[in-house]
Amino acid sequence: MPSVSFLFLLVLSHCAVIPNAASDYYVAAVAEHDPIFAEVPFDPKDTANLSSALRIMMLNVDKYEQYMTQANASGAQIIVVPEGGMLGGEESLAYMQNLPTRDEISQRNFVPCDDIDTFANEPVLRRLSCLARRFSMALVVNLGDVQPCQPLVDDRCPRTGLSFYNTDVVFDTDGKLLAKYHKRHLYIREQLFVPAETVDYAIFETSFGVKFGVFTCFDIFFEKPAHLLVTKYGVRNIAFPTAWVNEFPYLVSTEVQQAYSRSMGVNLLAANLHIPRWAGTGSGIYSKGRVLAEFMNFQNKTKVLIARVPVNPDNNASLMSHYDDDEYYDEYEDGISGNHPAFIYKPFYGNEGNVDVCYENLCCHLKFSRSARDDELYALGAFSGFNTSEAEKYKMQACTLLKCAGTHPSSCGQQVFNATTPFESLIVSGTFSESTFIYPMFMTGNRHLVNPQNLHLEKGSMAYIGDSVPVLTATLYGRIFTE
Repeated sequence: MPSVSFLFLLVLSHCAVIPNAASDYYVAAVAEHDPIFAEVPFDPKDTANLSSALRIMMLNVDKYEQYMTQANASGAQIIVVPEGGMLGGEESLAYMQNLPTRDEISQRNFVPCDDIDTFANEPVLRRLSCLARRFSMALVVNLGDVQPCQPLVDDRCPRTGLSFYNTDVVFDTDGKLLAKYHKRHLYIREQLFVPAETVDYAIFETSFGVKFGVFTCFDIFFEKPAHLLVTKYGVRNIAFPTAWVNEFPYLVSTEVQQAYSRSMGVNLLAANLHIPRWAGTGSGIYSKGRVLAEFMNFQNKTKVLIARVPVNPDNNASLMSHYDDDEYYDEYEDGISGNHPAFIYKPFYGNEGNVDVCYENLCCHLKFSRSARDDELYALGAFSGFNTSEAEKYKMQACTLLKCAGTHPSSCGQQVFNATTPFESLIVSGTFSESTFIYPMFMTGNRHLVNPQNLHLEKGSMAYIGDSVPVLTATLYGRIFTE
């Protein structure tokens, strides 16, 4: 007859994630969601399609319920779902929710699941609240928020007197409405509004005692709110709904997520939309840059990632990493996102050496050792200036080692997805200005990340230390917030 201790170990071995009764850890889930879209685009000002919009939103909530069921089976205490997952691809009034203001949320105990009178016209909000309570799981979800405005006072206010916002909404484990956040930095195609406040911070504490901050997608590249949440308000756990369109070989969803987590020293729960034809994929759970769970897949499939996360990301040394190893293809519609800045690229050859390339006041340097291949060309690139390819221009500096799309120098900087050239060592550095905040990004040839212990970072430099690995890109992506 097996011993009690043996049976106990057997039970543990069959559990995907074991919640820790102590307050040192919590169990988090992120869902990469394949949204259900409207079959026919709606007029943004038309309310005649309310019933159709409600049907589409509820179908997406059906999927959220499936994700929460799966996460609940592994003891998840919080789940994050992506940006835009409820809007069916639309930014129409028919999809908007009339949410309480931030002051009302902080001053009143709103539980939409119970408060039918207050939320009589918001069945989606009520159902989400009920799901959070049913699974005893905090829920971070992205919705559209409609708020009244005054056209005669605010010149940004439409004549309708209504403004729409890209909004993250947070429910606690009892279904209580904890917080909402209006996305500050909009991207190319968004027709929504920037909040009138200088910046909209959202900080909330869950019933299981963890303080989180939340922001959305493109916000990650800006000081307000993404950096000040950490440096000013001391938040170490971030919920990050996103609808990230990948731009290979750098500005890929997962490498940006890891870079932010590493640079800011925080836990990041990142949930991305799954739309392979638009290059939309890439979610993860990170602790101070350590990959606790990662998913990037260009097939038509979704996934719920679950990981045990330290409340204090400084205590992540014993945590295990999990990578998705599924096969994926590279076919999707190109040109969805903005163009890259006009880098200067310098191709290089041989098995080892040094490379330099300058762009105005920024000079980038590479020292490398590798097993060169005739069919793969690499280059070192530099850029310093304003990135004007997106909806909101911003000052940046970047040094990037990347594989070129072909064997001719003119292909350097074009989309490329895989690499097989192994590098034994490499150091990328640049003469960045003192005010540049650097996101260190590194992606292997099979589109995986490397954990922080393999990257040695100093001001203005990144060195890879570890086994020989094929490299897709190694980038120091710098942002200058003061300009």
